[in-house]
Amino acid sequence: MKVLFIFGGLPHYYNAILNRLNNFPTLDISVVVPKLKSTSIGKGVYQTKSDICFKVIELEEKRAFYKNRTFQASFKPLKTKILILL
Repeated sequence: MKVLFIFGGLPHYYNAILNRLNNFPTLDISVVVPKLKSTSIGKGVYQTKSDICFKVIELEEKRAFYKNRTFQASFKPLKTKILILL
């Protein structure tokens, strides 16, 4: 099963959890994060993309209604049923 997480950033403490989930043979983990540093995550949060075993998709973040942030993109590359967890 492919699982897609959508986050406002990739804090270092997410990496270990997502790596562990991705090690299950029945799971394929993908994460969508902004290309640039998002305003939805704190300035003091340490983010890293080192030592990851899952797919990271970087998309441009757009401003939506009332200062909310969103991604505007097509998820055609995944080509499968997707379970989205927020």
